[in-house]
Amino acid sequence: MLANVDYFLTLPDGRTAILECKTSNSHAKEKWDDDAVPLNYELQVRHYMAIMNVDVAFIACLYGNNENDFVWRRIERDVDFEADIIAVEKDFWMNYVLTGIEPPYTEGGDLVLQSIRNHFGRADINADAIELPDHMVDSLTEYLSAKAQKSLAEKTVAALKAKMEKAQAVFIEGMGVSCKAVCRAGGEEFIITYNPVMQDEVDKDGFKANHPDIYDKYIVKKEKYRRLNVKKTTAKKEAAA
Repeated sequence: MLANVDYFLTLPDGRTAILECKTSNSHAKEKWDDDAVPLNYELQVRHYMAIMNVDVAFIACLYGNNENDFVWRRIERDVDFEADIIAVEKDFWMNYVLTGIEPPYTEGGDLVLQSIRNHFGRADINADAIELPDHMVDSLTEYLSAKAQKSLAEKTVAALKAKMEKAQAVFIEGMGVSCKAVCRAGGEEFIITYNPVMQDEVDKDGFKANHPDIYDKYIVKKEKYRRLNVKKTTAKKEAAA
């Protein structure tokens, strides 16, 4: 077991604590609601606390583009939780790492796909087509079935979204430029906020117009994502020799 600690702190009572610093994005803000800590961060610092024999750890996270988008949490040591973590880590090490056996996927699909992309690197459009083993037919069939179900669900979501937009247009027009409103009727009260969400962006057109000599130096083509397409056809019979 290893620990790569960001910082050590000295508490007022003389004890040593761990400080782990993180950066995230605004979409992850809700993971910190109600004093919560994202599980992957908590597992990481509890792993460190076990190794370093430290009773307190702090996690500080900047989840936006300015110093106000900041959250921090204090975590107290839990030796029972540590024992569970160590047991899982030992199982992983003994049964997968030492044996060279690939572990099963247990994470969410998006994390698995990102892990695969990180492992293989960038796509090669000139690579030969791969002949996949026939046992993967089940996964392909499941993918197409899920895709069809998703398409139906998206139509329902789109219809509901249209109804929402039609309804909200009425009260948003009534709010004008205001960001807050209250509506009361029949003993019920609705509190509405309609706040702008600001984001810093680079003006590429302006940068190119004002600095054409250096614009091209900073334009880098990166693989944004890979577009997947699966279709089912009847297999062609091989011609007799």
